[in-house]
Amino acid sequence: MENVIEQDIVIVGAGIAGLTTSLGLHSGAREVRCVRRKLLLEALANELPNGTIRYMSKVVAIEEFGFFKILHLADGTTIKTKVLIGCDGVNSVVAKWLNFKEASYTGRYATRGYAELKNPHQIEAMFMQYFGKGFRAGAIPCNEKGVYWFFTWTPINQEPNIAQF
Repeated sequence: MENVIEQDIVIVGAGIAGLTTSLGLHSGAREVRCVRRKLLLEALANELPNGTIRYMSKVVAIEEFGFFKILHLADGTTIKTKVLIGCDGVNSVVAKWLNFKEASYTGRYATRGYAELKNPHQIEAMFMQYFGKGFRAGAIPCNEKGVYWFFTWTPINQEPNIAQF
């Protein structure tokens, strides 16, 4: 017999977007912090009620049944929900079900990272951002030894063979 779970709201995706969406629905509190991704995910998950997150649950099909959305998981579980929120990333199952266009190249490159130094960095505790012709870069210290940084670049001359991977 099929295992059917009924929920008022289901969020597909337990990354930063999914967990902050879920936490926002459970609590009105807001805070801004600079932390490592793993620590942020753990902090968000710990604020949710037990049993809220179903890790390693692959959605294989979605269908509509009246006002409900029915999710079928790879393990045979079926989830019936009134509200379905897709926070499952660039290759979203929910976005495909809604017939959204696939992600496409935007003409912008980006990279980001977190540097953990051996010694304290002496960087002022403020967000720094720099702009130039087609680029934007920035950094923010997260603690006495850690710095988050990013760099984006949009080539001024967009030749077709440069943009293809």
